[in-house]
Amino acid sequence: MSRAQTNVSAQVQKLLPSGKCAVDVMEISFPLRFRELAEKMQVAISTNKEWWLGYVKQNADSGKPLPYNSGLGMTKEEWDEYLYLGEKRTLEKVRTCTLKVTTHSEIYELDGGSDLPSLTGLKVNLKELTIATPYGNLKNPTLDESPGGPALGAFSGYRWYLEKGDIDKGNITVVSFLVGKLRDSGRNFIYYKGGESRSNQPISNVSIVFYFDKT
Repeated sequence: MSRAQTNVSAQVQKLLPSGKCAVDVMEISFPLRFRELAEKMQVAISTNKEWWLGYVKQNADSGKPLPYNSGLGMTKEEWDEYLYLGEKRTLEKVRTCTLKVTTHSEIYELDGGSDLPSLTGLKVNLKELTIATPYGNLKNPTLDESPGGPALGAFSGYRWYLEKGDIDKGNITVVSFLVGKLRDSGRNFIYYKGGESRSNQPISNVSIVFYFDKT
């Protein structure tokens, strides 16, 4: 392992939970008005699914929010309001659970038990800097830092990301794993998100955010 890899491994190790760890499970919360507008959009696109899939595909590579279209089921002013309120999302604690982490050599294996079953079996290999997940093997973490923003706010950490499949056939797998430290509270967190679709139909989905304190 190179000196750079050794440094990243050491930094990731400082961020990971170990042993039996109490974690605060968080969920994203949106303003009421945002939820009202989201429901309005869902009604509109549910009646025109082919257009919606084509519209998303057409704008998938822009890296920006979808441009306005009347097919979204709202006015241009409502769409602007929807995008604005989407940036006002926060994270709220919903429960506290126990996460078990066993270590063998340089491998950290997670066990979420009955409370967090989607975490069970995830393996972080510090030597190889990989993470084994049901969606695939994640490699090559990158430094991820944010000066602030919705939900997590300011943080620093490392992110693994994998995207594979055939977008033309609607067969897509996307998964990310972010471990980091919040600037304001000093707490550590993990944000694990994955999804798999076949013929544009979701067959698997997971999204978990939790905070914890290093002991």
